[in-house]
Amino acid sequence: MKYIILFFFFLLSMQVKSQSVYGADIDWSNPTFISGSNLPSIFQRYYLNGDYKSMLELTSIKSRNRFGDAKLIEYFQEMEFGYTFKVKNRVYQGDSSQILFAEATFNATKVRVKFHCIVENGNSKMIISKVAKPGIFPNDQLNDN
Repeated sequence: MKYIILFFFFLLSMQVKSQSVYGADIDWSNPTFISGSNLPSIFQRYYLNGDYKSMLELTSIKSRNRFGDAKLIEYFQEMEFGYTFKVKNRVYQGDSSQILFAEATFNATKVRVKFHCIVENGNSKMIISKVAKPGIFPNDQLNDN
């Protein structure tokens, strides 16, 4: 009986130790993919919660300067970004730019979606190319096939 109790405490201490070092094992070198999540998924979570200011913080500086914060927030409020998607691949364009390819399902139709991202000051940001007419995708460049 004494050995069973000691064995139980040994297993419990091993489990606590493995949980405490988990945070140190996360690879933070690519801010577009962190700990099993990706930038478009985080962007979508903010959209679904109506947190447009946080979406603005995840928008590239170039896009913000080009369109202005007020126009981008208005665009975020009008766009439809509630569809399901799964990132399948990424392509690097230079040192800091990436295109994430995802498979999305919209109205029972599978489509390929492209998310353009850039790393600015160590943070990954979405690139918005147009804000004219929001459709089912965050911007027209995402609907390219």
